[in-house]
Amino acid sequence: MNGGDRVIRWSTAVAVLGVAAVAAVASYERAYDLVRAHGESGWAARLIPLTVDGLIYASSMVMLDAARRTVPVPPLARWLLGLGIAATLAVNVAHGWVMAWPARRWPRGQRLRWSVRMSSS
Repeated sequence: MNGGDRVIRWSTAVAVLGVAAVAAVASYERAYDLVRAHGESGWAARLIPLTVDGLIYASSMVMLDAARRTVPVPPLARWLLGLGIAATLAVNVAHGWVMAWPARRWPRGQRLRWSVRMSSS
């Protein structure tokens, strides 16, 4: 492998890790907000969002390991990855509904103030 190939490989890895970090933070924050909005607090509220991301990570690593060893991917890994992705999508949809609910209930003039407060916190 020459120097140009290494630069391409490392820069691609850095870009993928950067995007993954942003996605992980956004995913965690939305899930945490949703869990808090449903009454959980303390350690439970902090740890529950990690279950979905942990499920996606673990099943992805099993699939990567199988690909590197050129063995069939276990069906459970595929199912759990799909379940994790579905859970992430559900959290994002539910977060939109739960966090937008007060704005739909308030008079029109107060909606802007509420959204400014929510975005600054």
